[in-house]
Amino acid sequence: MPEDLNEFPALRSVEESLRRRLGPDLLGASFEKRELQFEIRGEALPGTLEFLKTGLGFNSLTDMVGLDTTGGEDGAPRFAVLYLLYKFPEALRVRLRVAVDEAEALPSATALFRAAGWMEREIFDMFGIRFEGHPDLRRVYLPDDFEGFPLRRGVAFKTIDLNMGPQHPSTHGVLRLRLAVDNELVLRVEPVLGYLHRGMEKLWESQTYVQAVPLTDRLDYLASLSNNLAYILAVEKLMGLELPKRAQYIRVILAELQRLASHLAWLGFMANDIGAMSVLLYGFEAREGVLDVFEAYAGGRLTVHGLRIGGVPFDLDERVVGLVRRAMDEIPRKLTDIEGLLSQNRIWLHRTQGIGVLTAEDALAYGVTGPTLRASGVAWDIRRDLPYSSYGDFEFDVPVRGRGDVYDRYVVRIEEIRQSLRIVGQALENLPPGDFRVRIPRVLKVPPGEVYHSI
Repeated sequence: MPEDLNEFPALRSVEESLRRRLGPDLLGASFEKRELQFEIRGEALPGTLEFLKTGLGFNSLTDMVGLDTTGGEDGAPRFAVLYLLYKFPEALRVRLRVAVDEAEALPSATALFRAAGWMEREIFDMFGIRFEGHPDLRRVYLPDDFEGFPLRRGVAFKTIDLNMGPQHPSTHGVLRLRLAVDNELVLRVEPVLGYLHRGMEKLWESQTYVQAVPLTDRLDYLASLSNNLAYILAVEKLMGLELPKRAQYIRVILAELQRLASHLAWLGFMANDIGAMSVLLYGFEAREGVLDVFEAYAGGRLTVHGLRIGGVPFDLDERVVGLVRRAMDEIPRKLTDIEGLLSQNRIWLHRTQGIGVLTAEDALAYGVTGPTLRASGVAWDIRRDLPYSSYGDFEFDVPVRGRGDVYDRYVVRIEEIRQSLRIVGQALENLPPGDFRVRIPRVLKVPPGEVYHSI
C-alpha cells in the first residue's frame, strides 16, 4: 500500500518548502519509504543544498551516488548524481537527483559538506564526472595514469593494471607487485624489490669480522643459524681454520634444525595463503619444539645467534640433547597430520598442481637454488655435492621432483624435513668427542694510537 505523505507532517513541511523554493527548477518529485526525492536542474544545486542545510536543518550529507543512466545513446544527459541528505536528530531523509552530461560539470558541495570531498573524488574516479570548485579533484582508488572510468556503461577492460602492496602481510616481509589481470587471471607480474634493504653491507664496513656475525642473524629471520654459518665458513676459509669434528657436528645439528623450522613455517604460510589455515597451526606447533632447542642453547627463538668464528659458543648438554630428541619425535607425527590434510585434498591439488611452473632450464638460467631448484628437477644439493662442515659423513637423500610447480615445491620440502631428521639423528648418535671450538691465533694487531678509532 503506497505511503501517504500527509501521514508524516515533518516531511510534508519539507516538501512544501522545497517546492516553493525551487519553482521552475523542480523537474520531478516523489515520496517512497519515508524518503523524499527531488529531481532538479544543475544550476539550482548550490542554492538548494544551502537551503536544505541552513534553512531546513539537513545537517549531514550521508552519501553521493553516481549513475550512468543512458550510456550516452539517446541524446539525454548521460549521468545523474544523487545527494542523500539526513537531518539529525529528527531522522528525516531527502534525496536530490541532478542530471549532468559528459561535457558538463556540477558545482562542488565541499564548501557546505566536508564529506563531499571524498564522495566527489570517488564519482570522478569511477565515472569521470567533474565537480567545479573541488579543492583536490583527482583519482582516489585507481592509479593516476589509469585510462578510462570503470563504472561507465559498456566499458569492458580486458586487462587492468593493479598494485598489490607495498604491504607487510605480518610474516612475509614487505612486498609490492605490479599486476596485469583479466578478472581473476593474472597475466603479468612485476615484483618491486628493495623495501627490506637495510644497508647491511654498509653496516659491516665499520665492524670487525667478529662484530659482524650478529648482523647475519637478521638477514633471514627464518634462517638465522644458516646465515651465521655461511658467513662464518667464509671467514674461517680466509683464515685457514680447521675445526674439531665435534664443533662441525654440532653446527650440522643446529643448521638442520634451522632448516626444519624454516620449512615448517613455509608450509604453514603457503597453506594459509591458499586457504588452509589449520596447516599453519599444525606447522607452528611442530616448530615450537625446535625453537625450544634454540632457546635452551643460545637464548633466542627467532633471530638466533648460535655460532661463532672458530666453532660454537657451547657444547651440547643433556638438557639440549633431550629437547632435540623430543622435537624429532614430535615432528614426524605433525608431518603425517599435514600430509593427511593436504596431499590428496582436491582443493589443494587444484590450487597447486600446474601453478607457478618453473622449468629446470629457467631455474638454472635465473640462478635458482635450494628446494625450488630441486622441485624443478635439478638434483643439486651443496651439502652432498660440495660437502662442508662434515656433511660428507652423513647419509641422506636429495628429494627431486620434475614439474616445478607449487605442488612439487611442497612435496620437496616435506621430504627434506624427513631427511633433516635423518641427519640430526646420525649426528647425535655419532657425535665425536673433543673440543667444540678451536683456539684462534691473533691475526691482526692494531698499531698504537689507532685502537680508539680504527679497530
